[in-house]
Amino acid sequence: MKATEGREKSVIQNAPVYCLKQLQGLSIWNLSLAADSLTIQIGEKIDIYIVALGITRKVGLFGLHVHCQWSLYRGKSLILSRNTLSSDFKKDSETILSVSELLLKNKSVCTICNYSLGSFEVVFGKFLLKVNNDVKSGEESWRILDNSNSFHHKYRARSLPSQER
Repeated sequence: MKATEGREKSVIQNAPVYCLKQLQGLSIWNLSLAADSLTIQIGEKIDIYIVALGITRKVGLFGLHVHCQWSLYRGKSLILSRNTLSSDFKKDSETILSVSELLLKNKSVCTICNYSLGSFEVVFGKFLLKVNNDVKSGEESWRILDNSNSFHHKYRARSLPSQER
């Protein structure tokens, strides 16, 4: 392997860590559900005009969209996870909304830890989000959006083929 190939591989492997570290210390102020995916609004609130809907919506400077397995804890108690979502979307959304209200009230700050092969943990206040990259090879497991740049994808994490893990 050439020296440049080694550097390129290192940059690619470190890209998710670099992107996640940019979220460190920013406030988390909203969580929401879209089917079984979790979206977290992080950083300063900004207005985004959504042309297709003709509306302006407040979003975080960054958005973390989690499509793979996720679990949300308060202390050691599981509040909700992708596996425990019920068929009652309204009930699950109310649970997420109550967590969001606590986050907003307590001005919770994001700390990313334990990154490994696309899986990581986010600590914010009394809450812990565990993200487990369990998707099939090549599928998107999570992404970070830079909302200051018209929903520019800052990073998309895809699962590696099993031989590369």
